[in-house]
Amino acid sequence: MVPERDPEPLYQSPAKSFAAAGRCLVKRNPTEAATYFDRALRLDPNSLQALLPYADLLYRRGQLQEAKVLVTRFNRLVPDGTPESLWLAVRIERKLGDRLAEGTLANQLRRRYAGSTEYQALQRGDYD
Repeated sequence: MVPERDPEPLYQSPAKSFAAAGRCLVKRNPTEAATYFDRALRLDPNSLQALLPYADLLYRRGQLQEAKVLVTRFNRLVPDGTPESLWLAVRIERKLGDRLAEGTLANQLRRRYAGSTEYQALQRGDYD
């Protein structure tokens, strides 16, 4: 269970700890993982450790708009995004039906990370 109070004030990076706990729980207990990710993002709205895994969890739950907000924030914070973040963004836009955004993101993935496994999945049409 997530602690109700904030971590000790002298602790340097509580958001990172909550995000790490969320990543550990994501496969075994997605509901609890979401609680940890949420807590990490309340402490640090730009926590790179929480944004992408939480966006992926929300995507898998079908919470596409929420996932889009988080992956978009991640891609704004990380120059050029990452293969994982761009691929997640492509898949979100595909499910939302925004073909223009999907194509733009797919082109970014191709230009920046043509050798990635994510780009290979895009080429195969293996979206899920």
